[in-house]
Amino acid sequence: MRSDRLLLAGLLAATLLAGACADFTRGPAADAAADVAPVGDPVFENDVYPILQSDCQSCHSKDGLAGSSRFALSGDAKADRAGVLALVYRDYPDSSLLLQRATNSDGAHMGGLIFSADSSDYATIRSWIANLPPTP
Repeated sequence: MRSDRLLLAGLLAATLLAGACADFTRGPAADAAADVAPVGDPVFENDVYPILQSDCQSCHSKDGLAGSSRFALSGDAKADRAGVLALVYRDYPDSSLLLQRATNSDGAHMGGLIFSADSSDYATIRSWIANLPPTP
């Protein structure tokens, strides 16, 4: 009985080691972020991004006063979309940090009021957020 257990343990160890040593020719694991291409989003690119460029980019750019904040625009809509998405809550658009700061509703935006909650800019951005597909 003991020899059966030793044999089974040996087979199990050999199987695990064989699996751990499989196919070293694949190379290092790919960086998942490097494979993600910017997503085309016509509403963002044509309607939302121009608002952000007009109202936000002067401060929220590399050389702007808020260039070191987590919201910085480069001038490339496709490249900047991911950073903007990090500031939105798809299920609760009005609670999105992007809209909270632009309306200065919490008093935390150093730039003050950018646009009011009853403005067309707010409505455009809110609609875009509300119509984003769910996060996978």
